[in-house]
Amino acid sequence: MNRRKLIFISGILLIFFFQLSAQVPFTDKELGSDYNRGMELFYKEKYAGAIRLFDSYVKNERDKGSIDVAEAEYYSAISAMNLFNPDAEYRMMTFIASYPESPRLNEGRLALGNYFYQNKNYRKAVSYYETVNRQHLEKEKLPEYFFRYGYSLYSKGDQSKALLMFSEIKDIDTEYTPPAIYYFSQIAYEQKMYQTAMEGFMKLKDDETFGAIVPFYIVQILYIQKDYDGILEIAPALLKSAGKERSIELYRFIGDAYYNKGKYNDALTYLEKYSEGAKSSDRADKYQLGYCYYKTGEIDQAVKIFLEIGVRNDLLTQNIWNLLGDCYLKKADKNRAKACIWRSF
Repeated sequence: MNRRKLIFISGILLIFFFQLSAQVPFTDKELGSDYNRGMELFYKEKYAGAIRLFDSYVKNERDKGSIDVAEAEYYSAISAMNLFNPDAEYRMMTFIASYPESPRLNEGRLALGNYFYQNKNYRKAVSYYETVNRQHLEKEKLPEYFFRYGYSLYSKGDQSKALLMFSEIKDIDTEYTPPAIYYFSQIAYEQKMYQTAMEGFMKLKDDETFGAIVPFYIVQILYIQKDYDGILEIAPALLKSAGKERSIELYRFIGDAYYNKGKYNDALTYLEKYSEGAKSSDRADKYQLGYCYYKTGEIDQAVKIFLEIGVRNDLLTQNIWNLLGDCYLKKADKNRAKACIWRSF
């Protein structure tokens, strides 16, 4: 075939190609539609621009029932949530109502729960989290879902359901496990399940976030359980890092532990500090302080405290009269001693 024939055939093929192209034009998507450009901005986290493009695509697309229109509405709602826009809930609810068969529905409900969780509107967060089908969530999303749902329930006062959510992740290794253990244990503590609470708090003793907090709960539980050796092993060291209010509470626990072990000199040191710092103290606390004064020979201080406690018709009052009688004997005040002893009967 000579050169002229080759040129002629090539020309014919080129004309045919252009004619074919004219008959089958490129689609908007192939040329770069608002939908594609919106997705590009979405993945670049330029959400405001993404919303404008998605909205434009939905408005101008003729086939309103297409998958891409549904996706555009979904991603515009997600973008609005990421920006915390006031219309975010409306956008997502519109998507859910418009596309009830969409595979994105579960993700949309989860996104709504997360949106209100981040806004600290835990009541609304719960209302959306409870509509999520956890069986259809990706495995890596489950720990966050269980923790956020649990915390939202706890914040609105539903401790029983919150315990269930936290229990889903408290025994596995995830980034949400330590806070789940903490709140699970705190709820157990508030519900007086002290041993359960203790087991949880003990797991967090060396945790970077909660390690500085949980020892105070542990000491409180030891106080309730009357584990005086346990208190004295842990509590004194905590005074170095405790704030004012916690220090006052620790003085009480440590003083009580020494008191019950019969070490009244040591107890007095802490019970005095507790008495000085506490806004108020009950009769039992004052009695302990007075008794320590009595046992350490500070009779005048003991009398003063015992008289402050007041008279009631109970066993504690009977003990006070007996002790006051002995204090007055030590002060050689026989008349008052007799009167106190007589009143103790």
